Amino acid sequence: MKKYLVFGVCLGLLVLAGCRDKDLDMTLRQTVLFEGMEYDEITAEDAWCVTVLQDAEKSYVELEYSAFLEDYLDVNLTGTKLSIGLDKKYNLPNNTVINATVHTPMVRTLRFSDAAFAALDNLNMETALTLELDDAASCRGGHFQGTADIKLSDASTCVEFYFEGTDCQLELADASIFKGCLNVSGDLHLDIHDASYMTEYFGEINHAVAKVSENSHLNMATSWINRMHIDINALSEATVNVVESLEGSVSEVSKLYYSGNPTFNVDCDETSILQAVEYPNPE
Repeated sequence: MKKYLVFGVCLGLLVLAGCRDKDLDMTLRQTVLFEGMEYDEITAEDAWCVTVLQDAEKSYVELEYSAFLEDYLDVNLTGTKLSIGLDKKYNLPNNTVINATVHTPMVRTLRFSDAAFAALDNLNMETALTLELDDAASCRGGHFQGTADIKLSDASTCVEFYFEGTDCQLELADASIFKGCLNVSGDLHLDIHDASYMTEYFGEINHAVAKVSENSHLNMATSWINRMHIDINALSEATVNVVESLEGSVSEVSKLYYSGNPTFNVDCDETSILQAVEYPNPE
């Protein structure tokens, strides 16, 4: 009897929850905030879809959202920091609309988390950039010049990213993915770990220092690297094209494939592979 009672209660709760979802007001609402104000730091979370548009004439934020979220919007401006989120954690229905379009002449810091998505295709900026993605956040696009500090964690993804400048630091953790093009006249520092993946397309790098560990992968076969120091361990793999000199180590069942005929000084233990390969030279 108790089993049937528990089953009946659970079924009733599921029915009520379903009714509540059906009663949600999905009417599309729109609003404009912070016209003419300055914001060069943007943070977003809670599955918002954020488009950042470079607009030299006017700054403002357009919101487009399902009406049932009206009382839970958490969008504010503190100094020059624009924060976009919700003040209640929702299991959002699939057809929920939760979009923000940010018009700004300049952005220096971008932080996205909690499955937020950022479209940066319109951006072509010269700045010292900080880009952080966490908790399954993702971004696409962006052309930045200057310096860059990029961190991805907790299964986050950055694709179609283009950078050219002096120095760049890139850290990938927790099964994160980066795909882009890096042209670095100074130093490129890479730290790729915890089953993360990086693919770099047709970049030119003066000096690279890389750590690849814990079942991670680095592919820079189509890049042109003048000098490189790389340490690979713990079931990881890297492919690089190096022109002048290659140094580092390969250990713990890892693999390093290299092309470009550099002078090299790389320690490789008996469980690992260090192998020269032939790839077409980058153009």
